[in-house]
Amino acid sequence: MDKNGLSRLSILNSNGKEYLYRLRSSHTENDVLLLIAYPSKDIVAYLQGQWRNETLNVTYDIFNYTTNQWTNGTIKKTFNVFIEKYFIEWDGQNFLMKKKLFSINHKFYDENQDVLAQFRKRFRWFNWSLIKYDLKIYSDKLLDAVYFFSIAIVDHNNIFQE
Repeated sequence: MDKNGLSRLSILNSNGKEYLYRLRSSHTENDVLLLIAYPSKDIVAYLQGQWRNETLNVTYDIFNYTTNQWTNGTIKKTFNVFIEKYFIEWDGQNFLMKKKLFSINHKFYDENQDVLAQFRKRFRWFNWSLIKYDLKIYSDKLLDAVYFFSIAIVDHNNIFQE
């Protein structure tokens, strides 16, 4: 975290060489995440709400270049001992992200229970090495920004350390 209370997370292409996006967070009364496209440095999405501690209730807006408008959605978490569940609403549709106890993968599902994507944290040999995630996207029903926000929400303690 820098002196202004901002943290950053880089999103690289599949070979890990080119910056595609950067997530920038600010921790205030309401936590805020900005998704910035590279190399243009345009803000293409933002998320705000509460996702630290055990509360999760956030809204997000993603810019649609085709319609030249912002479209919004929500992410909410339900508590269960054996399964982590996040309910995602986007563009009038409902999606689910869940992780079962002892699983390393978080999976995204549509209303038909089809797997849309999954991510997992890579194993680290040393505590001081960078935290990296592998994200596999199988469908374009959800926009990439929703996946990026979800990774940040799920593992905010490791990504955005205070």
